[in-house]
Amino acid sequence: MRSSSKKKLVCSTVGIAGLTSVALFGSGFPGRTGVTKADAFLSLPGDLLIPQAPLVADRAVQTNVKAERLSELLPVVESVYQHAWARQFELVYEQVPDVLVWRTVGDDVCGWGATLSASVDASVDGTSILRIRERFTTASRKTRQLRLMTAVVVPLQMRQVVRENLRAKR
Repeated sequence: MRSSSKKKLVCSTVGIAGLTSVALFGSGFPGRTGVTKADAFLSLPGDLLIPQAPLVADRAVQTNVKAERLSELLPVVESVYQHAWARQFELVYEQVPDVLVWRTVGDDVCGWGATLSASVDASVDGTSILRIRERFTTASRKTRQLRLMTAVVVPLQMRQVVRENLRAKR
């Protein structure tokens, strides 16, 4: 009787883990976090810097902060990514006040490069959406690890940064 219960428990656990992974990866994770499939197909500034990018990731964080105030935090995106990727960036495009595009520096030394686009959109319901697109020059093991890490780390860090900056401005 005990071994039957253990088998059921193991089967249930394996089944739940399987369904969770299908749901998680079926949603586009880690390539898409907080972004619909349709949004991921939209062209963004910076896409043509690496037109045939073998690895692309889209992120979005929705917040109750007004778009104007959230736009002030766009430069913070660069510092979050510099820390997460341990790379330096150069600003290559700016559409004041709500779009910034950066490119990694030293791609020949590291063996991979990337562009990073960040924009702020105001929603109809009064909320704002911070959108980020990562485009990599290679689909190496390293860049796949970075994409997975930033799928989890960057949205959490950006939420924290938004909260901290809003508290500081009060």
